[in-house]
Amino acid sequence: SPKDGVLCPLMPDSIIPSSRFHVSLMAWICIQKFIFHMPVYRIVEMLANDNIKVSKQTLCNLIKTLGQRVQPLYDLMLEQLLASGIIYSDDTPVKLQQKIKCKEARIWAYVGGNPNAPPYHIYDFTTSREHLHVLEFLKEFKGIIHADAYQVYGKLDSASDAVTWCACWAHGRR
Repeated sequence: SPKDGVLCPLMPDSIIPSSRFHVSLMAWICIQKFIFHMPVYRIVEMLANDNIKVSKQTLCNLIKTLGQRVQPLYDLMLEQLLASGIIYSDDTPVKLQQKIKCKEARIWAYVGGNPNAPPYHIYDFTTSREHLHVLEFLKEFKGIIHADAYQVYGKLDSASDAVTWCACWAHGRR
């Protein structure tokens, strides 16, 4: 009615309320950064080609804020993964840019979850392949770890009756 004045619908929920960026653009930026490994300066250039002017600092702040906002979801997924009783694990080397040259770092993939649902995929980045990273990540886990022949899994198996290491077929045949 005219007495109510102008009515405006509520803004749809967003992971970052009052953001200048639409959630689809936030998703696109994350895909470029984390799936296609695009440096932020290249994402800025790609956006500039479409007449979207944004600074590297703004995008870096956006990516950092998005990471902070999804942390509760990550924590819940990790809790479910560790409670699942079965985890598949592997690591892959990645280059970590240092001041002058690159250093070898690792991304650890942990997959598991409820057998009647899609699995959770949790990734952990470490600056080395030291055993302590895996031991710390899996300290609350009880169950079966299906992984390659990296010695830390055998160490977990022998240190606790609650953890059983199962080597993959390729490593089992060796």
